[in-house]
Amino acid sequence: MPFPRDVNYEEFNPHYWENKAKQLEEENTELRRLLERQWRFRCEKHRDPVDGEYQIWERGYLGQGCGSDASFLGFEKSDSFKDACVKWFGKHPKLSKNFDPEQLADWGCKLYDNEFDARKDFG
Repeated sequence: MPFPRDVNYEEFNPHYWENKAKQLEEENTELRRLLERQWRFRCEKHRDPVDGEYQIWERGYLGQGCGSDASFLGFEKSDSFKDACVKWFGKHPKLSKNFDPEQLADWGCKLYDNEFDARKDFG
């Protein structure tokens, strides 16, 4: 009796299922990473400061052959995001040379209180 036409003959190859399992594992891992990243962005976007502790993020940049994605600078406790930035840069004098407290920018790169907005703006 011949094989039915709708049978996948590759399934009878002993390595088929090993390869299929590896492929599904890779796809599952990639999907899990994507979902975790989306969830993190969603949480960070709507995150209120806990006990007055703000996250400080700097947007990315691109210029003259070099660039960077958005960067996490640190946490700082304060009454407002602006004060948190001023305090953070005050603790890091080498980095504060190009900090503009009026524009809330460092080297012209705007500062944000969450990762989602910093990456949405650039990087």
